[in-house]
Amino acid sequence: MYTISRRDFLKFSSVFLGATIFSHSKFHSNEQSIQRPNIIILIFDAMSANNLSIYGYPRKTTPNFERFSNRATVYHSNYAAANFTSPGTATLLTGMEPWKHRAFNLGGLVARELIENNLFNLLGNDYYSVGFSQNVWANNLLSEFDPSLDWKLLPSTFSASMKRVLYSSYIPNDDFMSYYAFDEYLGLTHTGANRIPGSLSLGFLGSILFTQIQETPEKDFPYGKPISSNAFYYDNKKVFMEIAQWIEQLNQKSPFVGYFHFYSPHAPYSPHKDFVGFFEDMPLVNKPYHKLSYDKFPQRKIKEQRDHYDEYIANVDAEFGNLLDSLEGMGILNNSYLVLASDHGEMFERGEIGHGTALLYESVIRSPLIISKPGQKKRVDIYSHTCNTDIVPTLLHNIGAKIPDNLDGRILPGLGGTEDFERSIFSVDAKENSAFLPIERATIALNRKNYKLIHYTGYEKYDQQFELFNLHEDPNELTNLFNIDTVIASQMKDELLTSLADANRPFRKS
Repeated sequence: MYTISRRDFLKFSSVFLGATIFSHSKFHSNEQSIQRPNIIILIFDAMSANNLSIYGYPRKTTPNFERFSNRATVYHSNYAAANFTSPGTATLLTGMEPWKHRAFNLGGLVARELIENNLFNLLGNDYYSVGFSQNVWANNLLSEFDPSLDWKLLPSTFSASMKRVLYSSYIPNDDFMSYYAFDEYLGLTHTGANRIPGSLSLGFLGSILFTQIQETPEKDFPYGKPISSNAFYYDNKKVFMEIAQWIEQLNQKSPFVGYFHFYSPHAPYSPHKDFVGFFEDMPLVNKPYHKLSYDKFPQRKIKEQRDHYDEYIANVDAEFGNLLDSLEGMGILNNSYLVLASDHGEMFERGEIGHGTALLYESVIRSPLIISKPGQKKRVDIYSHTCNTDIVPTLLHNIGAKIPDNLDGRILPGLGGTEDFERSIFSVDAKENSAFLPIERATIALNRKNYKLIHYTGYEKYDQQFELFNLHEDPNELTNLFNIDTVIASQMKDELLTSLADANRPFRKS
């Protein structure tokens, strides 16, 4: 007699949901693992803690995050390890700093010898693992971890229609290499730093298909319909609804880990019409241009985009509220960890809009982290410094799995760890370096207690420069104290440079 396996059951469910999935042959032992909690990780790309009302932002951008927090642990001083997707996501999924996992380039990848140090593999075979990212760079990391995943959904799985051709979607057995070969080189059809395709024929074909399948933004989206990675349109209502259906199906085969990486509220900021004009006017703090600012947008443009971003966050928060209702209705939170986090933040200051620059101010690295443990009923607030490196070791600790010695993160306070108000947290932007050489052109931020030190090295216009801020007295980071508070500056400088030297040592030639 033929018996429906766990994977067959989910495959049948995926057809019902209209999803595109790839499966693998990882063994699972239900008898040994059925009592273990599920893990649901929701990543909101480019969501800055500085713009969330749950962290004190004046606009009421996140009422549903706040509702969820009534049954969760809220981390008020949590930091991303970098200021754009590749290193930020790699840190989330490995528990390592960028200068260790080496995925610090644009579209970068985790060092080959560290690939098995990913969350899905470390959780062990008892866990059924599903990975999904609307951001193609984060999806490339999931592709690296493919042997540890049971199912991986394509970035366009919940999309409404395509804007450009993604050739990698037609080569599912190696979507990782096909993305770089075809989508980012041979068949490039989108504007960007490199506007000329590597293959004139594929580029021409893509241009023809592009004109046939691109979609005019609908009337429900005054700023344009949401679009991910300049590749496909989507509707957050549909995305969140179908993620809820996915989780409902997975819940029938516990325990599972589901990683769901939403593109929103990443630019372009495209709120539904119900959220356009949602907030009253709010002034923007005027901060001077930085010598390493890329764009130097005028203050008027920065304020306009900040307002659109806030509206988009409110829109995403509302859809999360619907997802939360579904999860509560299923009763799944009684036996699941639910993690809300972001890979990095977003900047609206010093002439910059967005992220991925050489700057590491609070708005782009201070990121939300809210976690509920199974059956949690009360809110817990943690104010000591934490980092996205902490998510992997915390989850491993709470399910009783072994924590590798080479992880940089700690067990989070409130979930088995203790608060450490003396802790130092590093964030790194080193995208212009080779992943195989010492880091010599970079921006590195060190947060400790109330102080933050930013070091710039290797830049032609701003080499060997330091900025020191007292975040308690100067939260807008306007007054550089490096040559004023010399004792603190000297201590933090020594710590930062020593840590950088330690990170570089394995890559120095003997």
